[in-house]
Amino acid sequence: MGRCRVGSRRGCRVYAPNPPELLDAIISPSDTANVVVGKLTDYFAAGTSLVWLVYPVYRQVEAHMPGQKTLIFTESGTLEASDLLPGFGCKVTQSLQ
Repeated sequence: MGRCRVGSRRGCRVYAPNPPELLDAIISPSDTANVVVGKLTDYFAAGTSLVWLVYPVYRQVEAHMPGQKTLIFTESGTLEASDLLPGFGCKVTQSLQ
């Protein structure tokens, strides 16, 4: 059996064999803290190494990695994932468009 959840929160958990190492998720104003934490828990349980939570309303992005402090990037920042994508960089403003 693989690792990435498919289906609803109420359904059984089925996991795909190759979860993404890097995932970005746009967070809606209607998403509660419990929903966001639940998403992060699912992503990390599936094997994802880095999650960028994009908050368009607040014009910022949070970078989450298992067991590490959350990094917050504002519009003037640049997102990087040097361990996963050497040389990659994306301005936060690009992720908010």
